[in-house]
Amino acid sequence: MTVISFDTLAYAKKLKLSGISEEQAEAMTNAMSQVLEAKDIATKQDIKALDVALKQDMAVIRQDIKALEASTIVSLSETKVEIIKWMASMMMVQTGIIVGAILTLLKILL
Repeated sequence: MTVISFDTLAYAKKLKLSGISEEQAEAMTNAMSQVLEAKDIATKQDIKALDVALKQDMAVIRQDIKALEASTIVSLSETKVEIIKWMASMMMVQTGIIVGAILTLLKILL
């Protein structure tokens, strides 16, 4: 964080010129000075640096999501192939059972 420069004398003079008593002007100037000297105040530069860092983090997250999406598509494709193989083999077994049953019925009837 950067330090913000604050002209306490000019601020106090402006307050006095606007009709505020000297004691009140000094108290307000001291309070404002303490607020501005606090370590927790973010400047425009701090916010811009944070913005840049967030954009970089978002780019990394987008890349991770794309990689995850690609691996999910591959996994789904492999699963689809396995399901098709299983269904084809089950259809062959069912066809064999039906043909066997028909042949057995024909032998019995003939």
